[in-house]
Amino acid sequence: KMRAISPFLASLSFSSALCFRLPGSLRTGFAPLLNKSNFCSHAFLPRSLKGGCPSIISMSTSAAALPEASYWQGGTTLKVSKQIHVENRARVLSHLSGSEDNSFIFLAGGIQLSRADTDHELLFRQESNFHYLFGVNIPDCFAAISVPSGRTTLFVPKYPDSYKVWMGEIPANDQLALQYMVDEVKYVEEIPSFFAASKPSLLYLYGGVNSDSGSRGVAAHFDGIEQHRTDAGRLHDALYEARVIKSPREIEIIRYANEVSSAAHVAAMREARPGMREYELEAAFAHHVHRRGGVRALAYTAIAGSGPRSAVLHYGHAGA
Repeated sequence: KMRAISPFLASLSFSSALCFRLPGSLRTGFAPLLNKSNFCSHAFLPRSLKGGCPSIISMSTSAAALPEASYWQGGTTLKVSKQIHVENRARVLSHLSGSEDNSFIFLAGGIQLSRADTDHELLFRQESNFHYLFGVNIPDCFAAISVPSGRTTLFVPKYPDSYKVWMGEIPANDQLALQYMVDEVKYVEEIPSFFAASKPSLLYLYGGVNSDSGSRGVAAHFDGIEQHRTDAGRLHDALYEARVIKSPREIEIIRYANEVSSAAHVAAMREARPGMREYELEAAFAHHVHRRGGVRALAYTAIAGSGPRSAVLHYGHAGA
């Protein structure tokens, strides 16, 4: 089995799978898709998109509309408007109707992790709920949403000038506000003063238990939060109710993920030869997903088992 998904799709909780048996017949759960015109030899050729300069972030502006940012990996990869996150925020807020005046959602993003005690930073992947609401790919962020007005404030780390040497130019906060389609961007260190000035009647924090993993969500925190009234239950329910029903934009992304993943399975099957190693097929799958689909991350560790190992559910993991 192999599964592929983009960092964007992490918020959609979606994956696709296929079993390999080598040598011998190859089986797929995507047979109806294999005759689509999207699959041509080893190349993945999804729908053509209107062009522009290939870049991860592109913007279009006009006098009649606010700037609209988008995800785009260039070429024929799917362009996704970041308006999707504006719509997601509105959807979650609709599940918090009847809230107290001047209440806020306060949510923490994912943190940058290192491998054990080394300085090797693991590839960052945003916390799913944070991505669903904001689409931010920067680690160690927080965000606040005014429940009555929907006004959104993103809090980002304040990097030292030396950061530029290692990681490139540091965008100004007003640039980040346009890029992520939020009302304002402040630094993480400004969170206490922000809430001191805002005087929220209630802070909705993310808590509750994920029914799939059994793990409990970690509520956002800042020095002085104990001075405010908090609710660590209702936001969890509002997020899950909003995310369970996919919007037309999300459905389009799910279809694209299916196309990319299915084409990668076909490419790996076409590579299959007697005597090949399993890692070669895993590499063919990951290569196709990244190069042709613009998708860097996999949802799960690829499962490319041959012979009796095809029956091992999580074969391929380090401990399997």
